[in-house]
Amino acid sequence: MSDALKSADGLKWLRKGASAPGGTLTEAFNANPDNVRKGSNDAGDGDLRDWFDTNRSYSCTEEVVGLGQYGRTLTVLTCNALNIDDIEADEEDDEEALIESWTPRFRRR
Repeated sequence: MSDALKSADGLKWLRKGASAPGGTLTEAFNANPDNVRKGSNDAGDGDLRDWFDTNRSYSCTEEVVGLGQYGRTLTVLTCNALNIDDIEADEEDDEEALIESWTPRFRRR
């Protein structure tokens, strides 16, 4: 899960082994076993609330691909509404602090 996704207001994690939520593209995709078996793929618009318990709605793109013999699907949610710029700025500050903390300092005699 990306840092941007973790920044969604009130986000609660999915439980391991949870099935695809009802009304999602992934659920419709999985309804046809041939999609999974043949490695088909599909994409469409969705809402982050369909997948995660959040305090507000975030529009996202849902991409799904069948993983063939594994009998599973991979779903990728892309949410441009989450502000990655703030997170990148924080990461840059963290990196600068880390560099500063590891820069050797020598006393002058």
